[in-house]
Amino acid sequence: MQTGSLDGVHAALFLALQKGWFREAGFDVTIMDGKGSATAIQQVSAGQGDVAYSQLATMATAIDRGMSLISIACFVRAGDNGVIVGSHTGIKLPKDLTQKRIAFATGTASAALMDGFFKKAGLRREQMTLVGVDLSALAALYVSGEVDAAINTIAYFGPIVSSSRPSHAIPFSEVGIRVPGVGLIIRKSDENVKAETLARFVPVTVRAWKYIFDGHVEEAVDAMMIQKASNRMDRAVLIGQVKAYLEAFDTPATTGKGIGWQSESDWLGAIEDLKNAALIEKSWHPKELYTNRFLSKN
Repeated sequence: MQTGSLDGVHAALFLALQKGWFREAGFDVTIMDGKGSATAIQQVSAGQGDVAYSQLATMATAIDRGMSLISIACFVRAGDNGVIVGSHTGIKLPKDLTQKRIAFATGTASAALMDGFFKKAGLRREQMTLVGVDLSALAALYVSGEVDAAINTIAYFGPIVSSSRPSHAIPFSEVGIRVPGVGLIIRKSDENVKAETLARFVPVTVRAWKYIFDGHVEEAVDAMMIQKASNRMDRAVLIGQVKAYLEAFDTPATTGKGIGWQSESDWLGAIEDLKNAALIEKSWHPKELYTNRFLSKN
């Protein structure tokens, strides 16, 4: 299995390995560290892995550029893009961002979507001071207090900076932008060829997330830290990330549906937002991008 850069959203995979759930289902799973979602997706598309555990917005961009892929589960269904703001700034609502300094990482999906967020929030660029920086510099700039807010993926970025600068977040989903986050991605050709295998594989990851929801966040993080001890990850940050991701698992269209189940209406909105952000060009039909055939609706 190919992953993006490791953070708390991957804890479910390591939990399933630690518990032996993949082995019980007949799999000898190897989790291969990725270098971002785009790389993981490219590797699966090229046959260098069977499943990518990556950002579905990045998958949609890859499909638009000619890769034959499909999502078979979405976990972070509300998306995780948003604005992280300093708790002392007085910023509570999107409208409070006027006259504020806001940093963003150039070239990221969050930055590409921010104009759509501003538009839906009734804001104009000239009402704010926008500071574009390299992704590697974003956290340090934000923690320094030189900016009031930063645009990034909330669940990943928030826990990293909050210990140095108390913060809270305004998700893009608050104004209706719900570009899907992390999910499972396969080559489109494998949907039928490997249907029996996928019908056993997908429920294992769903089971792991259900177990985490039932109060086992720390156990999942510890499983990840044991298996990736050489990465020297911060346990508190990982716990914060997992908890933040759990808050983005549902949208109004998926509430009450099984973990991983995807909504056609959510995908329609996501396709529109991705087009408006120039991340895709074609008007795809949602069913060209996802399937729920390996998931339980309830």
